[in-house]
Amino acid sequence: MDRVRRAFHLMSEAVKAFSESVTDQQKLLDTVVRSVGEALGDTCMISLVRDDKLRLASLHDPDAAALAVFRAEMPTVYELDQSQIFIEAQKGTVFVPSMENAAPRAANAALFARMGVRGMIGLALRVRNETLGILLVLRHRTDAPPYDEADRELVEHLATHAALAVSNSRLVMDITERERLREAALAANRELEAFSYSVAHDLRAPLRAIDGFSQALLDDYGGRIDGDGRRYLDRVRAAAQKMAELIDDLLQLSRITRAELAKRSVDVSQIARQIAAELERESHREIAIADGLAAEADPKLLAIVLENLLSNAWKFTAKREGARIELGRDDAGFFVRDNGAGFDMTYRDKLFGVFQRLHAASDFAGTGIGLATVRRIIERHGGRVWADARVGEGATFWFTLEAR
Repeated sequence: MDRVRRAFHLMSEAVKAFSESVTDQQKLLDTVVRSVGEALGDTCMISLVRDDKLRLASLHDPDAAALAVFRAEMPTVYELDQSQIFIEAQKGTVFVPSMENAAPRAANAALFARMGVRGMIGLALRVRNETLGILLVLRHRTDAPPYDEADRELVEHLATHAALAVSNSRLVMDITERERLREAALAANRELEAFSYSVAHDLRAPLRAIDGFSQALLDDYGGRIDGDGRRYLDRVRAAAQKMAELIDDLLQLSRITRAELAKRSVDVSQIARQIAAELERESHREIAIADGLAAEADPKLLAIVLENLLSNAWKFTAKREGARIELGRDDAGFFVRDNGAGFDMTYRDKLFGVFQRLHAASDFAGTGIGLATVRRIIERHGGRVWADARVGEGATFWFTLEAR
């Protein structure tokens, strides 16, 4: 009865120690092997599955001399299919009260014999059908009796709690790492936004000066400047205005990275019709917009997505007789389809990158930032965006606003 009470006391103390060290995996593993080793007065070790190998993670023995022998003799890395104990432990507890009766079944029998191992209990650390590793207890003391069922039961209970603690530790570490990466990304975004605003402020003033003085030259001295001179000044003004447009697009991309999402029910058809009305003022082309399109999204950011996609379709159908543009929804998601210039799908990986263009600027104007902005917004909603196209036959852009 005293032994049973002692075993349960040891188990409760060990479980408490496991829970207190769950945020530090190495400390947790050391706590587990120390608790089990001291409970039985034996050598205890844990090996974990990492990179498709079984790697020794922690080793403990109350006897310092025995521990030194084990550290010197015990291999630290096994191929999974070369560790017989690991293979057997996945089928159930490896319980060998006496090594004399274990050969040739026990793995590394010769190694254990050199280290004076007299008995063994091995269990796979399993959680939700995943094998995390193996816990192994080895008895080498000559003054201790062979392992019995009570020892086996105690080790099994401790191994169950140890497996849960190791699994929870991994989850905590994953969450902590994701949070660290998120904080690092937010800090980088804040720095990028501050840099973007600084650059924009410093560039806009000289650009306004270039554009303004070029216009003043044309207005005040146009009669003294020949045709080539006026064309040169027009090109200077166009370049300055293009740079200003590029700055505005970069600032928008920067702001979108940090903007708070304010999702609500949105009438996608209505937003698209407002954008289409502005585009249709430029020519007699029409955009066919399906009725009843709705979504849960940030309306301001969704408007930017639709404006970019519809404006692109409008731009790339400008040279097309019988141009056709439509916005709708199918089983894949929302789509914007046109029968314009299209593009070569060989280069689709570049499509949503910043400053990536698949057409010459002389053929179609643009800064190369619009689709990068679209992707950033869609990803912030938890969705994805992709495209299909043929050169000269148009393009279709699909997007979703939630994970599928």
